[in-house]
Amino acid sequence: KWVDFATTFWHVDCVRNMSLAAFAERYRKWCERHGYNFSQSKAVEVHTGAQDLIAMLPKDALTKTMVRQAIDALNAVSASLERLKAEMQALAASSRNIPSSWPCTA
Repeated sequence: KWVDFATTFWHVDCVRNMSLAAFAERYRKWCERHGYNFSQSKAVEVHTGAQDLIAMLPKDALTKTMVRQAIDALNAVSASLERLKAEMQALAASSRNIPSSWPCTA
């Protein structure tokens, strides 16, 4: 969820520069579009937390591109891990069919 969140709210100022009511409404709509359950308390927590943060990078096109590229890389790694996990589970399931009398060499 947080990776999806960072795609839309990619800079702290995307949250901090809105009023709590405006952010909560935008967050509610975002949750609906992405299939997440909206929580008013989570909206308050995120908005309140954003008020205390200090932006280390400017809110500009370059920063947005860097954040998006990092998100794309994270999603690619996550997809690779899921494929690897599925392959390992398939191999483990197929190894159950190997007779235990086979010699085991290390």
